[in-house]
Amino acid sequence: MKSLMKVSISLLLAFALSNCATLSNSADSASASISKSMSEALNSISNSASSLSRSSKGSAEEAARFESDVEVLVSVSAKQNDTVSQLDKDIQRIAYRNGIVDWKEYRGTYTSIGSGLRLAGYSNTELQTVLAPFENRPEIKSAILEGYGI
Repeated sequence: MKSLMKVSISLLLAFALSNCATLSNSADSASASISKSMSEALNSISNSASSLSRSSKGSAEEAARFESDVEVLVSVSAKQNDTVSQLDKDIQRIAYRNGIVDWKEYRGTYTSIGSGLRLAGYSNTELQTVLAPFENRPEIKSAILEGYGI
């Protein structure tokens, strides 16, 4: 709930300040920085994934809960510019809680990340920044794009 309040406050401040031209440039700069940070976080997470699987050892219900939780986590994390290690730990904790043991190889992790980025309001340009490190990992790139809705 505390994180949700932070996001709400951030969104209200961003909306209130959106008409200020001087803040526009710094917002663009911050947005690029956040996109780069999210890209680095996702790249770090995926480095240990050898190939994506369509299933996991959890039940279908657990997998659905995991994917929903990851989507929300990524959306909030993208807005708060969380660190790579924090995002990794949070996804790991969500996976453990839902019985997902192979979350780095689970395709649903990356589709949920794409959905979370869409919920966070990432533009196509910001999304491309996130996807740049995955040019040689088409399975991850396509899963993120699928989740984003492209």
